[in-house]
Amino acid sequence: MAKTQHKKPKYNKTNKNLENIVPKLIKNLSASDENTRYQAAWELSNLPRLEQDIAIYLIKALLDNNDYVRIFAAKTLSNLESKSCNTDVGTSETIDKFGDISREIVNGETVISILIKALNDSEILVQEQAAKELISIAESMETLTPEILDSLLKIAEKLPSGYISDCLEQLKKAKDPKMIPTLINICENISDYYSFGQALEILSNIALTNHLVAKDIICFFERIYEKQKDGYFRPQVIIALKIIGNDDAIAILSRILEDEDSDYKFPAETLGEIGNKLALPALVNVLQNKNIPKYWYYVEQPIVKALGKIGDPRAIPFLNNLSYSNAVAEALRGIKKISRK
Repeated sequence: MAKTQHKKPKYNKTNKNLENIVPKLIKNLSASDENTRYQAAWELSNLPRLEQDIAIYLIKALLDNNDYVRIFAAKTLSNLESKSCNTDVGTSETIDKFGDISREIVNGETVISILIKALNDSEILVQEQAAKELISIAESMETLTPEILDSLLKIAEKLPSGYISDCLEQLKKAKDPKMIPTLINICENISDYYSFGQALEILSNIALTNHLVAKDIICFFERIYEKQKDGYFRPQVIIALKIIGNDDAIAILSRILEDEDSDYKFPAETLGEIGNKLALPALVNVLQNKNIPKYWYYVEQPIVKALGKIGDPRAIPFLNNLSYSNAVAEALRGIKKISRK
């Protein structure tokens, strides 16, 4: 940051006459004199109880060529009592909030385009505040515009992990395959359990709506499952495969169930909830495998319940070979009920 010498601001932030002070400071943000702009930005950052209707001017200041002006504008944005930039720039609601410059602010640039530019700022504080405002814009959109989608991907790729979860929550609104590389990168590198699950969920929904990429996504799920040797993230992968629930997902879930590192209970329950008969061989194999300790709660019971939910009559002989229990009886009734349909 350039070490520019500036006059010490004369304003005392305890002054109560904000109604007269704020308009003057806002006007000075656009002054030709760099020192005047800096002082205005500094003073605004120290004012209490500022309302969001000045946000548009602060966002405009994010393009200033002075580092200090941009930093203090970003700081003031973060201090506004009610967060700025609710979305579709140009709607009547936005015009009421930001005034008639909501569409053309600087050389025809919109609020969104300015914030996107600010993501590349040399100052991290400016980048982070721009990210917060763009996420806030996305929150009020039912469908993400292409530029907002691109900006969220950029935030997820570039900024610290603290922003990833908020970005992913908004990216759930989209099912664009161009998100896949970013989402895969997040899954491979993030240590946050919740964000990992969010990224997998979005990938699952992309797979559901785009069969051309579904197989590649499912194969990635299998790779990332195998990579998670400590098992901490593995349940999230199983949940993601359940969302897809097609034959390829069943095949991977079946391999997961039969894997020597399997915990058996959760993959078995998941296969039962999906209800696809393709899972029958894997469930029966585990049930008959003498090398697997048959802990009732963790192995036999979830498999028995899964067989009952799937409803394939081929499972009946295997269930009859088990010791009688309420779970076995219920599974047999479930198979008969489903078979009659």
